[in-house]
Amino acid sequence: HMGSKVTQNRAVMGELMRQLSSRDLFYLDSRTINGSVAAKEARKAMVPYAVRDVFLDHENDEAFVRSALD
Repeated sequence: HMGSKVTQNRAVMGELMRQLSSRDLFYLDSRTINGSVAAKEARKAMVPYAVRDVFLDHENDEAFVRSALD
């Protein structure tokens, strides 16, 4: 999850969303840090986006991962 801190930077996220919009791409925010402005900037730029709502493997346990996948 390198680069998560930059999702708090409105100027960088705004420019990123403009670039994504010009290429007809989308943004997926892994939300590994509080204060992300990515979703707000994506909405402003009319970029489709999604936000992660579950971690699959933050516990090193096969049963946990299988449960998260379910």
